[in-house]
Amino acid sequence: MGVDIYVQRPASDMEADALGFESEVITEDAEEAPSSSEMVAKSSPLKSEDILKAEPEVEVAGQQVKDDSLLEEEPADIGIAIEPLHFLWQQTDSSLMLSVQIDQPTDQHARLLQAIAASLRPSNLQGGSGKWPLTDAQKTTEIETQQFLSSFVQGRSEQTGSGLKLILFGEQSLSQFPNLEGGYQQLIGKVLPGVGKISEFRLVPSLEDMLADPKSKSLTWQNIRDLAGS
Repeated sequence: MGVDIYVQRPASDMEADALGFESEVITEDAEEAPSSSEMVAKSSPLKSEDILKAEPEVEVAGQQVKDDSLLEEEPADIGIAIEPLHFLWQQTDSSLMLSVQIDQPTDQHARLLQAIAASLRPSNLQGGSGKWPLTDAQKTTEIETQQFLSSFVQGRSEQTGSGLKLILFGEQSLSQFPNLEGGYQQLIGKVLPGVGKISEFRLVPSLEDMLADPKSKSLTWQNIRDLAGS
């Protein structure tokens, strides 16, 4: 699936990590057919009146129409190509953090996400990164991307003994789950009912927003701190 796993190192001070989110990451030959000119040369000559009558016609509903009017147009490409999406993830027991973005994540993004996860539980962490589509040459659509990420989340949920708590980082992550009704500003900071194996959704600011505005870190912590140690 193209997922690179980050190997975690436990945070030494949970409360400091929780507020500052400062941590480190250890990254790991058939016979030649005659040409058309040869075929014409071998065929019998056509009279001029035969050439005039050469364009075939077909009888359709009592009318004569030319064959080329019956040719079907090539189907249009109904898939709307979108930009590839990159994602980072961290999981601690039943809490899965997912950050989706268009630009490739930086080391700062990865370290910040790991530090946030470590603030909940400094041990038993798993994480990594990925991209969809898997290759730059492959085209994709919004629906295909959503289905891919949904399958990824479902796969992670199968490894937990209870309902998965999915924490989404930023508006781009939210848009991958269209079953969540409401806009980004309306849903941020809230605990939302889950679907299927996802017991609940939580929406927090994007990693980029938190790097640009430290106040966003505080909002994130307020929304997830009850998951610490769970």
